[in-house]
Amino acid sequence: MTKHITKNFDKPLNEDKVAFYAGSFDPITKGHFNIICQALASFSKVYVGIGDNPEKKCMLSPTERLECIQNVIQEFIAEGKKSPETLTKTQQEALKKLKQTPDAIVPLIYEGLTIDAAIKVGATTLVRGVRNDKDKAYEMLRAFELDEKQKIKTIKNNDKKSHHSVGFFYFVTT
Repeated sequence: MTKHITKNFDKPLNEDKVAFYAGSFDPITKGHFNIICQALASFSKVYVGIGDNPEKKCMLSPTERLECIQNVIQEFIAEGKKSPETLTKTQQEALKKLKQTPDAIVPLIYEGLTIDAAIKVGATTLVRGVRNDKDKAYEMLRAFELDEKQKIKTIKNNDKKSHHSVGFFYFVTT
């Protein structure tokens, strides 16, 4: 039976744990970066896994997507220093963590299964974004399947404040 624990993600969830947020990021969007900031507010490190799937047609190469993410991180830090009042509370927390730990967000390219890449880097949590009811239904099914295999435990975010927010954290149980 899948257990979903509602959690307020504005407060630290697991400061000593590592999260893995996977996607194609072709290109990275403000919504993607918002999810990264939300995850960083709850975890000590967030790996941003750029999936390299040769069967998926992308506009940008994996290396170009990696460079874009690195640029977005640097632009975020620069903008935060210049105009901190323009940042949300979550972004301010993410910026604070990046100042303390510059490698708190680590973009990387991976091939194969996301779960394998997450385990390889020591991640204990998979982060997933949910934009709409279709995404939510997909993630609910995925959570059930993963819980049934006892590979991952799931918590769900019911916060409807953000249009594009962290919807699920999957806890990796190795």
